[in-house]
Amino acid sequence: LFLGISIENGRVKDEGNFQLKTALRKIIEKFALPMRLTANHNIILYEIDPTHQQALNQILEQHGIQVTPEGIEPLVRYSMACPALPTCGLAVTESERALPGMVERIRLLLDKLGLEKEYFVIRMTGCPNGCARPYIAELGFVGSAPKAYQVWLGASPDQTRLSRPYVQKMPESELESFFEPIFVQFREERKPEESFGDFCDRIGFDALREFSANYELGSGIVNPNGKPAAKKSSTAKNRRRISIPEEVHARLKQAAADQGKTMTQLAAEALEAYLL
Repeated sequence: LFLGISIENGRVKDEGNFQLKTALRKIIEKFALPMRLTANHNIILYEIDPTHQQALNQILEQHGIQVTPEGIEPLVRYSMACPALPTCGLAVTESERALPGMVERIRLLLDKLGLEKEYFVIRMTGCPNGCARPYIAELGFVGSAPKAYQVWLGASPDQTRLSRPYVQKMPESELESFFEPIFVQFREERKPEESFGDFCDRIGFDALREFSANYELGSGIVNPNGKPAAKKSSTAKNRRRISIPEEVHARLKQAAADQGKTMTQLAAEALEAYLL
């Protein structure tokens, strides 16, 4: 037999009721089992005698180790971060110490939006070197400044397609307001069984930015009856259209992508600056 142990960010430690280091030491001392380290920061114990299965599980459970995949939050199970600060000299911001809290915030946001069963691959690194492979994650965070991250979107769930940079600098404090419109659009416009990464790749970044620019924060929060909250009529937006040459449109589109903004936002900023 074999047994896989999910280890958050690959950190083998004793902390409070979570005593993974002690549990592994007892298992190796008692059963002399070989083990393998996986590319996802996990451990596989193998060549387990079936008669030892119950005793092995008991040791893990007594030390606060979850032995069934169903007992692990999927967002945590499919997340990974590099060590970053304070041990890596290349890091420009936190990663391993920041990701658990950010994953928890993402989970709470998904729950508020009626996406309780949704999960996807999340990776985070403290610098662009990408040691935790954020560039093949459905949602990748890459440190770009203290407490700020590039956001990468659009990779496939099985990590066979690369993600692309969506914004260059998202402050950690703005996580909920940044992702709420993206998750709402995902909820409203996804195809049946479509993953978050596949959705972002299919719909494209221009559509994501356009939706976010015109989204009213809080309007997608689901009420206890499972329906989105009613929009406030007092905040209705008046939209106007103008025509621009095709060449200008292409340049505007490229500039918006480079700056991580919608074309609407960039055009409004340019016109406001010109008319002052």
